[in-house]
Order: sequence, then structure tokens, then C-alpha cells
Amino acid sequence: MDPWSPPKELQLPPPRRCQMKSNFKGIIIFIAILFSLPSVMGAMIVYDQAAEAATLKAEGFSTEATIAAKNISKSKNSYVYSLSYRFDAPSRDGKQTSFQKSKYISEKEFMSLNIGDKVPILYNKTNPNQSAVNINDHIHKQNPWNILFIMLPLVLSCTYGLLFLITMPLYLKNKKLVEWGTPAEATIIAEEERNIGKTRCTVATYEFIDHNGKTIQGKNKYLPTIADVKYGRNTDNLRQVTNCLTVLYDPKNSKKSMLYPSSFVECLPPEDILKL
Repeated sequence: MDPWSPPKELQLPPPRRCQMKSNFKGIIIFIAILFSLPSVMGAMIVYDQAAEAATLKAEGFSTEATIAAKNISKSKNSYVYSLSYRFDAPSRDGKQTSFQKSKYISEKEFMSLNIGDKVPILYNKTNPNQSAVNINDHIHKQNPWNILFIMLPLVLSCTYGLLFLITMPLYLKNKKLVEWGTPAEATIIAEEERNIGKTRCTVATYEFIDHNGKTIQGKNKYLPTIADVKYGRNTDNLRQVTNCLTVLYDPKNSKKSMLYPSSFVECLPPEDILKL
């Protein structure tokens, strides 16, 4: 067996040039799309509510409804108040019809109303199923689109903030080690297959000797299983089990290490750097 030597791209002095691997970019894009679906659905619901409120504000017909029921539901940290009301209005065929709707209201409004009370509402003449409680004429006093302008940036920032918290720490840790880490010969001393989430992976325990002569151990997750090796799956990480004998560690703290190559970051070889 040939003596170990660091890959040529790691022989460059730090900081080394590196970039995110295309497969990791694909994972981030996939997760971003997955996370965006609830946001898009929520935005559509909020848009429909805002559009209905805008229609009622511009064209709504004022009348009185009778409170039929009051409801309190408990969420995780608060209570949600709603009431059901009935009113009569001409249907699309011109016949007088009774309609019943349920709407969320504030706690103050909820406590001030009783079953059987009359409450002012606005309804859409062309579609009486669109209606809203209009206590103190608040519908005409508010901009119905404000909730969309507030909620959409909030939901998007929370969604992509969560995505950043999930993906970036591991990526930045790998990037820092590829840029500044010290390469050393690694030996895999143990392998164990585990279920990590819904994925079956191999967890490899490795050891290496740092620049101070200390023997350091580390673990690498998400490596291929025996079945992956047998059937040629997960080939991008396959070499990490079969012939990856290089580790990168932080010269300031040898316990911070990883097997090389990384699943998330690739170090540019010298010939690619010259092309830049």
C-alpha cells in the first residue's frame, strides 16, 4: 500500500478555495420548495380573506344578524373566540334566504355579546355567503390588505430562517475545515449501521494523530450502508467508507474534525483555481 499523502488540493496553503457541492445545493432547493408549500398555501388563504374583506368594504350591504352561538377554543398558549350568526338576504335566484356564518372576533367583543343579540354585519349582495361582523364599523376603518403585507414577510422570514438554521451550521462547519483545516491520515476503527430519522446510515468512528502527537477520535454520520455499497447506491459518499483515509481538523481544537472529502463542500484543485 502506498504511504498516505494529503490530496493535492489540500496541499495548498489555507485558506483554500472551496464551493458548495451541487448535490447539497439540490438538497437545499428541495427543502426550500418543501418549506415554501405551507407558506404559499397560507398566503393564498390570507389573500382570499383580504380580498373578501376588501369586497365587503367597497360593496358590502349593511344589515343586522342574530347571534346563534358562541364558541371558545383553546390553542397552545391562548384562547380563540368566535360566534355564529344568522341573517336573511336575497339569494342568487332572488328568494329571501337565511344564511348562517361563523367568524372570529376579539375577546372584548365576544364578552360583550350574548346569544340572541343583534349584531351589525356586511354581506356581499351577489354572494351572501361572504359576510363579516362589522362592530363599530371597523371594516370601513381598516385596510384589509394590511394583514397580507404583515403576514407574508413574517411567514417567509420564519420559513427561510428555519431552513438556514437547519442547513447552514453543518455547511459552515465543513466549509471552515476545508478552508483552514489541517489534513492528517485517518483510520476507521468502527462502523455501525443506525436509523437516523428515516434514513439508514453507517456511523463511522475514526482516529488520527494531530500535530501535537495526540490521538483523536471522531465520528462521521450519514455514510452508506452495506446495502448501499452492494447495490451501488449513494456513490458520492461511497469513497468515504472504502478509501477515504484523510481527515481535516481544526489546528486550534483537534476535536473539531471531519472525514475528507466532505458531503457538502468541495475543495477546488489547483488546476481549477488557475482557471478562475
